[in-house]
Amino acid sequence: MTDRVAYSVKEVARLLGVSRAWLYQCWKRGEGPPRCRVGCRTLIPAQELLEWLDRQSVCAPRGGRR
Repeated sequence: MTDRVAYSVKEVARLLGVSRAWLYQCWKRGEGPPRCRVGCRTLIPAQELLEWLDRQSVCAPRGGRR
C-alpha cells in the first residue's frame, strides 16, 4: 500500500481481490474493515484497514481433508 490516508470501497475491493458487494455484505453483518462517511463517500482508513487485515490473518492448517 501507499501513504494514503483512506481508500474508497472500490479501491479496497480491488486491493483485497473481492467484490464491492462482498464488502457491503460484511458491513451488513457487522463485519469487515472499519469505514467512515465523509460527505456522501464511504472511506476505509488505511491504518484501520491494515489492523483489520492483521486480525484476519488466521490461516487454516495445510493438508487435505481427512
